[in-house]
Amino acid sequence: DFGNGAFNGCKGLKNVTLLTLPKTLKAIGSSAFRDCTIQGKIDYKGDLGDWCKIKSISSLMWYFKSEGTLYINNKEIKDNLILPNSVDSIPSSAFYNCKKISSVKIPKGVKYIGSSAFGNCEKLYDIYCYAQEPPAAHETSFANYNVNLYVPCESLKDYQMNPVFGSFKYIQCLDEEEIVEETELPV
Repeated sequence: DFGNGAFNGCKGLKNVTLLTLPKTLKAIGSSAFRDCTIQGKIDYKGDLGDWCKIKSISSLMWYFKSEGTLYINNKEIKDNLILPNSVDSIPSSAFYNCKKISSVKIPKGVKYIGSSAFGNCEKLYDIYCYAQEPPAAHETSFANYNVNLYVPCESLKDYQMNPVFGSFKYIQCLDEEEIVEETELPV
């Protein structure tokens, strides 16, 4: 784990081309990477489920300035991000600045989406949320609310009335094929 302020103000990280994080990483202390601009890619050696369990991941991702080059076990996070069913919470800034994500599938067990979880994800245009109840979320959880949000048909009104999810311009029902397609990401 990285303690509070571990690399605070460290200018040397801007020359790092690869920051490898071990699977055993459980927490990143407050301001651990404050005033550090990480220019290289980040490769976390665990899986997506474990990535979403790291405490204070925002202390790292907020300072990550490399066009969103995040890797999970050598696999770049881009295009269609499918979060595994084991994920019940998406921490603040978990995918912040991951500019290559175009769609995300959020499993039905997710109860919380942190602030800026998908902040600065400029190409994210399709969000599939399988949760029957809208997860607790912040107005900054997503970079853009002028995109497609797909939700279970029986929950459409709940999402439309939700203060955060109701901000999406296009809220549509998941069709039966999309519900059947919900699968684990092979990481």
